[in-house]
Amino acid sequence: MGAVFAEEVLDIRDPSVRLLSIGEEPEKGNQLTLEAHALLEESGLRFEGNVEGRALLEGEADVVVCDGFTGNVALKTLEGTIRTVPQALRSEIHGSAMGKLGGLLIRPAARGLRARLDPDTYDYQVFDITTAISKQVFPISLDTDHPSFRAGLNRLVEAADGMARAKARGGLVARAQQAGWAALAAATFVRLYLRPVNRHDLPAQIRVAPAW
Repeated sequence: MGAVFAEEVLDIRDPSVRLLSIGEEPEKGNQLTLEAHALLEESGLRFEGNVEGRALLEGEADVVVCDGFTGNVALKTLEGTIRTVPQALRSEIHGSAMGKLGGLLIRPAARGLRARLDPDTYDYQVFDITTAISKQVFPISLDTDHPSFRAGLNRLVEAADGMARAKARGGLVARAQQAGWAALAAATFVRLYLRPVNRHDLPAQIRVAPAW
């Protein structure tokens, strides 16, 4: 599935596939990893062996294969690192006059790097693709690029996390907090629902063509 996505959506011809493990040697890893390694070798894909977690951002593979639990941990670790490092750098920059001057000089490059590494950039590509598809058959579409739309989605995520934390704590106070988060989520959803839409003309020939 990952190889097909890389070819069809990311336009990568014959994508390289590697297996996430604790070492590059084929005998490294638990039983699940060893069995997956054997299956990938026989799959007909461009399988190039194992890859370690430290190389995930180095472009050593177009597709990295792992089980769901390992992949979730790896993604959350990368997302946390990508968010923490710029914050630490920002603190250092604002710590001195020379740092602030240097920060002004590197600001364009820093913004470009943040956009490249920010996981939200890839999340919103899904909206871009689905919007491009819907424009072929519907005369209206969501303005998913508007800052208030993205801020609303972030508030919904925050509300969902808040409700989950309150539910886990239990008790009367926690139930009140849970209700407060639920009210915030409902109000945010209503604001998103009532947001103005983009209107556009339908194509002369209505058909659903690939939008990537």
